[in-house]
Amino acid sequence: MKTKKPFILLSLDKLYFEEIKSGTKKYEFRKKYLNVPSTAFIYCPSPDQKIRGVVQFDTPIIGSPEEISLISQESTGEGDLTAEYLKGKKQGYAIPVMGWEEITPLSLHELRFHFPNFVPPQSYYRLDHKPDLLEFLLSSRIVEHEGI
Repeated sequence: MKTKKPFILLSLDKLYFEEIKSGTKKYEFRKKYLNVPSTAFIYCPSPDQKIRGVVQFDTPIIGSPEEISLISQESTGEGDLTAEYLKGKKQGYAIPVMGWEEITPLSLHELRFHFPNFVPPQSYYRLDHKPDLLEFLLSSRIVEHEGI
């Protein structure tokens, strides 16, 4: 039986989302993450404070900071930055980007209008724990639901 990919809300700097859109960013690097493919709504924090898109991630590569830094070096040339980011950790995640979709931006103000207790993620959180928010994002923001 095929399991459904989890939906998450991921905080990502707008610059990095633009790099995903342009195709220059092939991996997202994290200290911790899910161990399975996922569908991520992308929240761009200050000064933007908007959900801007959806990214399809494949199964993460989990490895030592050295292994993840090598993937970063080969894909972006920023292995030193990734090594510094993962310093002191036992492992890191290189999460392959499989595709993306831009959506109508959804501001923090609008999110809090519909969900007064909405808190943007520091890193990410699973949306299956917030079914009302997930349903809102799916129904009001994405034109094409196929493939998600």
